[in-house]
Amino acid sequence: MPAQCSHCSHQPDSYAILDRYAVESLGHRRRGQYPPTFWVRYLGWTRAAADAAGLTAREIDKALWEHGKRRARAERARQC
Repeated sequence: MPAQCSHCSHQPDSYAILDRYAVESLGHRRRGQYPPTFWVRYLGWTRAAADAAGLTAREIDKALWEHGKRRARAERARQC
């Protein structure tokens, strides 16, 4: 969805990218597709978290992605 928003390129720090690692960091199960309403709720959450932390929505998004990626690596390591 974010790639389809022409206005996203004007203020990229105001938008979050819906990624499986970020979604899993918030406790949601990964899906093949997410409805636009899910992204809108995710964007609202990242913006609220960003305002509370004095960061941008994109910085929150990147932190969630990194957290999810590290969790996935740790999970794969435990399975070996």
